[in-house]
Amino acid sequence: MVEIDLANRSKKNLQDYFTVPKVLSLSPNLLQIAYINFSNVEENYGYTLYVENKDGNLKKQIYNSSSEIKSPSWDPDSKKIVYSVMTETAGKLKKTTISSKNTQDILSLDNKMIDSCFWQKNGQVVYSDRKIGANNGDIGIIDTDTNKIRNLTSFKGGMANFIYSDDSLNYFGYIVGQYIGEINEKTIGQIFILSSNNQENKALEKGNQILGWSN
Repeated sequence: MVEIDLANRSKKNLQDYFTVPKVLSLSPNLLQIAYINFSNVEENYGYTLYVENKDGNLKKQIYNSSSEIKSPSWDPDSKKIVYSVMTETAGKLKKTTISSKNTQDILSLDNKMIDSCFWQKNGQVVYSDRKIGANNGDIGIIDTDTNKIRNLTSFKGGMANFIYSDDSLNYFGYIVGQYIGEINEKTIGQIFILSSNNQENKALEKGNQILGWSN
C-alpha cells in the first residue's frame, strides 16, 4: 500500500503485502485506515471491518457479518466509524466507537438496502437506500445524535453510490449506476451534483467512482 502526495508528485510505501480490500477509507486525521475483507475461513467467515494505523500497526477487528458490510466512513474526529450492513429483513446503518468497539444501530430500514453513506463535518451522515432489488431509491441525511432523518432527493436507474459532500456542506456528489459484481473500469454510472436544499440536481459526466471533493 502506498501514499501519494499529489502536490509534490511523490509516493511513500506504507505497507508491503497489503491484502487488496473490498473497500478502503482513510480517517480525516490521515493516520488510520478502515477496510473490509471477505474470508471463506470457517472461524472468521464472512465480511469483516478492520481499523489500523496506515503502517499496519494497532489492527482492530471492528465488526464481522455473514452479510455484506458496505461504505465505512469516519466521523470528523477520527474516533468513530459508520457503515451499512444488510440483514435478512432490513438494511442497517451502524456506528462504532473505535476505542471501545461499542456498536449501535442508528438506522434500520425494513425491506431496504443502504448502499452508501458519508459522515459529514457537521456530524450528520448522508446515505442512499432502495428497496431490495430495486433500481430506484432515496438519498437522505440522519443526525447521529438524535437519529432525526431528512430526505434530500430521489434517484432512479440503479443504486446511488460514492456520496461525498464538499467542505461547505452546500453540495453533494454521487453516482447512480448499475453495479454487477466488482466495480472496475467497465462500470459506468451517471455522476450528479446535488445542492443541500435540493434546488439543484445536475447531471455531469459519466464515470465509475467519485474519489472526493477538492475545495
